[in-house]
Amino acid sequence: MARSVLVVDDNALNRDLLYEELTYRGMDVVTAAGGRDALELIRKQPFDIVLLDIMMPGVDGLSVLREVRKTRSVAELPIIMTTARDTRSSVVDALDAGANDYVTKPIDLLVLMARIRTQIALKDANDAATSANQRLEEAQQTILQLTSRGVSMGDVEGWTTSMARELSQVIGARVEVVLEDRQSVDAHIDAGEETRRLAIGAGASRFGELVVARSDWSDRERMLLESFARQLAAALEMRRLRSELTAARCCRSARFADAATTTRSRPAPSMMHRSTRPRSSPTASTSGTGSRSVWPRAEWPGCLRQWTRSWTAPWQ
Repeated sequence: MARSVLVVDDNALNRDLLYEELTYRGMDVVTAAGGRDALELIRKQPFDIVLLDIMMPGVDGLSVLREVRKTRSVAELPIIMTTARDTRSSVVDALDAGANDYVTKPIDLLVLMARIRTQIALKDANDAATSANQRLEEAQQTILQLTSRGVSMGDVEGWTTSMARELSQVIGARVEVVLEDRQSVDAHIDAGEETRRLAIGAGASRFGELVVARSDWSDRERMLLESFARQLAAALEMRRLRSELTAARCCRSARFADAATTTRSRPAPSMMHRSTRPRSSPTASTSGTGSRSVWPRAEWPGCLRQWTRSWTAPWQ
């Protein structure tokens, strides 16, 4: 991909020379004849690097530099100053204002190209770090959002697979979740690869480990992986507790059902027990127009005891 360079110089000869040389070396060059034009171009389109002349009429190079640094950092947009004054004060002023480097006129193209390559390499490294940090923050926010809504107990594996794949993309290395039952979730790591492991849970609540196909982690990557391991351990612990509670409720329901069945199978007390006759025979007596059987008064205590035993027997 061609690198974009903005050349700012009020001297047309210098602009044309730099345009030809940099274009010949495969760069995409845009030129500006003054400070105002340069600021307008920087606002409208991105550049990988700017070559900025210090001495220009109207808006000079230092003014342009200070204005650009209000919105673009040294790492975001490298600026190399070009100056005909090789004095300590002009160099110090430019560097204090936010210049990345400088070259003196007449410009040595080999020196200029070396400094351009250096600044572009530093910018690429900064862009890569910024992009990686942004992806890490986005992944961390995704984890927080998922866990704040709660992980579905029936879809822990699906959530784990999705997060492992996303983490693999963020840190640039394959991430595998291996549970204690030796089941691997979305495995892609070869046995011969250099890996580093991180426990999922601890002690009696250890469920497995994260296996990362890279041994060197940055602090932010470690924080992200540890956060994922903690959230996964919590989800697995909640699922285990839920299973135990469900099993306990099933056992309790079964015991209640057995007790109810046993109760229904016992004979219920009825008037038949009360009407059970004792061994002594009653004496028939007639009073008035009707007749009824009565127990002799002398046998009442024994009859009462026998009736009580017969009524309570089914419940003993």
